[in-house]
Amino acid sequence: MAECVWVWPTFGLWRTLRGGGGECSLARSRSLNLIDVTALKSRDRRSYQRSNVGASRGHSQWRVQLGVRADFYGHCAFYPALVSALQDNQVLVGPMEEDGLRAVVTGPARHAGVKVDAERVDLVVDEACGHVGALSLVSHALLETWRRRTGASLTVAAFRATGGLRGAISQTAERVYGELDPAEQDVAKGVFLRLTMPGDGTEDTRRRVPRAELEASQQGRRTAKVLDTLIAARLVVAEENSVTIAHEALIRGWPRLRAWLEDDRERLHAHRRLAEAAAEWDQQGCDEAFLYRGTRLSRWQGHPADALNDLERDFLDAGNRREVAESAGRRRRTRLALTVLVATTVVVSVLAGVAVLQSGQAREQRDVALSR
Repeated sequence: MAECVWVWPTFGLWRTLRGGGGECSLARSRSLNLIDVTALKSRDRRSYQRSNVGASRGHSQWRVQLGVRADFYGHCAFYPALVSALQDNQVLVGPMEEDGLRAVVTGPARHAGVKVDAERVDLVVDEACGHVGALSLVSHALLETWRRRTGASLTVAAFRATGGLRGAISQTAERVYGELDPAEQDVAKGVFLRLTMPGDGTEDTRRRVPRAELEASQQGRRTAKVLDTLIAARLVVAEENSVTIAHEALIRGWPRLRAWLEDDRERLHAHRRLAEAAAEWDQQGCDEAFLYRGTRLSRWQGHPADALNDLERDFLDAGNRREVAESAGRRRRTRLALTVLVATTVVVSVLAGVAVLQSGQAREQRDVALSR
């Protein structure tokens, strides 16, 4: 195999493949959990899976490898191209076994010339063995142990000081959060909630977000500073112009974030729908047909402005302006209808009065004629 190219699961994969040539190459689409795909419109999802599957079929020198998380696997059944591609071309990846975990712990340390206590290796393996998704916890715990190393040794004491396999990432997140001032903590909360996709019959997952979506707000500068802090602590990862939570273990293992997510899960779902609607409205040239109206618009009245970014506020403001304009139009039409009704009533009343007067005059003339 000539080369291996890592690409994020975006529509740019097709462009990556078009530039390839020579011997057979492998393009790996990183972590296609259908996280990003579920947020797309149905027509975009179909285009997405066609472009990925069709890419390898149309270019014999390329092979596309997709990683699908188990709890999202069922979604693939809705897309014929994926069904046929997965039918005989899948590998089930389970939890890493003991030998693999030992290699994960000792290999990088040996390469760096660092000594690892045998007891610490056993401790990590015992905690991680058999647990799905434990590798991200191992990765973070080892990083924090490295930062607490004594000379050229990674000790059990250093590992336990991190909080262990289950507590390391939570301890890091809590420490970094506690070092922020109150205003920055509010921003950090908003960042983490925007970077999380609340599950709908599935686990909560990471959400990849353009950095501009986070920073385009009244708290833009403060958000940029908080993001840099989270990235430096490796709680958030930056890739080109987007950011995402470094490990989904953070979503499951940090009690504070879990509490935020559980506090108002329905509002978070509504906010994700708002973000998608605002983005589509912007992509369609701010067409009024894509604006919220009625109940969907009114539910955002009084919502804290600093919880929304500039695009979302513009979207809701445009919806409110249209509602005001339509309301004013309805009032004008009502006034016009009332004016016409009053005028008609006056005319009818006058005509009726004239008719009564004429009828009375006719009777008088008849009576006079009869009396002669």
